[in-house]
Amino acid sequence: MFKKLLLSFCVLCLLTGAVAAKDLPAKWDIETDVLVVGFGAAGSAAASAAHDAGADVLIIEKLPFPGGNTALCGGAVYAAGTDIQKQLGYNDTPELMQAYQALIKPGLNRPEFIKLVSERSNEALEWIIANGAKIPAKEGVPGITMGGFERNFDQVTPAMPRSHWVEGGGKGLFQAFFNAVSKRKIKTSMSTTAERLIRDPASDRIVGVQATKNKKTIYIKANKAVVLATGGFSQNIEMLTAYAPSGNNYKGAKGSSGVVGDGIKMAQEVGADLWAMHETLESMGILGAPNAYFTPFMEYTLIVNNKGLRFISEGAWTEPISEETLRQPDGEAFLIFDATLRARSEFDTTLGSVVPTKFLVEANSLEELAVKFGIPGEAFLKTVADYNGYCESGVDPLGKTRAELFALTKAPFYGIKSNPLPVMTTGGLLTDTGARVLNSFKEPIPGLYAAGEVTGGKLVGYPGCGTAVTDATIFGLIAGENAAAEKAWK
Repeated sequence: MFKKLLLSFCVLCLLTGAVAAKDLPAKWDIETDVLVVGFGAAGSAAASAAHDAGADVLIIEKLPFPGGNTALCGGAVYAAGTDIQKQLGYNDTPELMQAYQALIKPGLNRPEFIKLVSERSNEALEWIIANGAKIPAKEGVPGITMGGFERNFDQVTPAMPRSHWVEGGGKGLFQAFFNAVSKRKIKTSMSTTAERLIRDPASDRIVGVQATKNKKTIYIKANKAVVLATGGFSQNIEMLTAYAPSGNNYKGAKGSSGVVGDGIKMAQEVGADLWAMHETLESMGILGAPNAYFTPFMEYTLIVNNKGLRFISEGAWTEPISEETLRQPDGEAFLIFDATLRARSEFDTTLGSVVPTKFLVEANSLEELAVKFGIPGEAFLKTVADYNGYCESGVDPLGKTRAELFALTKAPFYGIKSNPLPVMTTGGLLTDTGARVLNSFKEPIPGLYAAGEVTGGKLVGYPGCGTAVTDATIFGLIAGENAAAEKAWK
């Protein structure tokens, strides 16, 4: 009878996922106090904070180079009450930022996270600047812009430019995080893939990871804690299809090839809870140029589908535009602008850098541009004529603001064919404000922390460019400091 009961219990464990993590190894190959998995923004901040708190730290990264999505992003940091804002005459505060972010998909973004991120956003920006990032005190890119839905909620809370764009884009931004790690001489191990978390069966505490390096299995002991900073799952079509409503409609993806959900899966095995896994951030991109982005100038363009028809306010910002484009014929759209707009700094600093010029189509007339794109000329010309009328009157039936309305009148004319692509996933592991990973009963899993895109509940709906960097920095610092404060496991 006992054997039957034991067998039944084991089957139940398998069905419910109540399976122990990897057993303790016979010996450990590497030992450290705090093990950080992932060498992007969150991992860099966590390692730096743990080091500063006196812990011995090791970062492992599965790719042969660091950076993750941070090195490939536009290079913004979202913050309120900053010195740069003040120099330009903006009286922004954490309270205003919190009020704004509370309007973005309420219920999915947890209030305690919004409050904490708003209060510490300037601290995150100053930490990044202190580590070498340069942001000029001017409007534009680099500089500061409104990077999200701010104008859409201006009747509720004043619209403020909170996206602080670093010189050098994503590479310039990540250089600051890399500087923070290198100047502290923190140990790193590249091309090292974490595969399973290791849990002490006596205490249920996470005490290390099983990893692969040079095709060999190794065991890394974390005397105090493991910090997961592995990113989301935007490059994992299987997980996108399972969780995201548009997951199997994407024609590609943006960002780092390393964000395939491995940290989420490892934490699930030890009982981690998930939050808002259906949520992704899409962005208009270019097939064949996975890191192209149009955020600095998209709001000024005219966007039409392949029938030559306008279908959304171009000022609606990247996520709603991308979601609506997925519903258009063939899931594609065309960003149209003229010579006057082409000369603006937002276009000039983006085209040829993050938007390769070979994807830019130029024509001497609107008719010629329609022919080159293969869209119906008559419908397209009427769309442009109607749009120019809205620009003249300052009233757009789709809701675009006067500040974003620019008539298309000066040749040459330009266009870029674009497809919505997932940039990042905004759901993930559920944590508390101390960056501790929680189980399904909302209890901390001992010895396990997480920060950045691997977590959920802070970035749903994506309030503005640079929000992910701010979140990763703040919770990375929190995770590192708290992990270093853990009592050592023996």
